Amino acid sequence: MQDIRTKIAGVSVDIRACGLLRNGDDYLVSTENDGTQTLHGGAIKVGETTEDAVVREFFEETALQVIPNRLLALIENHFCIDNQPYQQLLFVYDVHLSDPTKRDPKSEDGCTSQWLPKEQVTQLRPAILNELVHQPFSTFTHIINQEPAFIDYLAR
Repeated sequence: MQDIRTKIAGVSVDIRACGLLRNGDDYLVSTENDGTQTLHGGAIKVGETTEDAVVREFFEETALQVIPNRLLALIENHFCIDNQPYQQLLFVYDVHLSDPTKRDPKSEDGCTSQWLPKEQVTQLRPAILNELVHQPFSTFTHIINQEPAFIDYLAR
């Protein structure tokens, strides 16, 4: 199936899901070749639920089987990359390993998966995820993240 992605009035629009996988005070983070850190996840496919997408993406990126515990946050994310504006809905799930004895992720071309101590999780993109990682997970959070470059784009 095809990813839910489109372009409207010059703005790239997509729906994504990612997972926050913890082991004690360590978090599984993906680091791309350019140094960008992200949580594992990706675009939702047509007909797919956000929960199914995070499970699929985790397996594709790490070969780890995860189970979503609950939805932690919905982020309305507005940002620009290389002067290209993006508007994105990002569903962030708290996930756990289906088999806790299998916690060693594989890495794929262009990305390295690694466990990092919570205090070292400070470079996630979008940047608003860094705040989410360091807050208590007691309640669902709705975040509207509008980066200055996106606001500038809209003002043109």
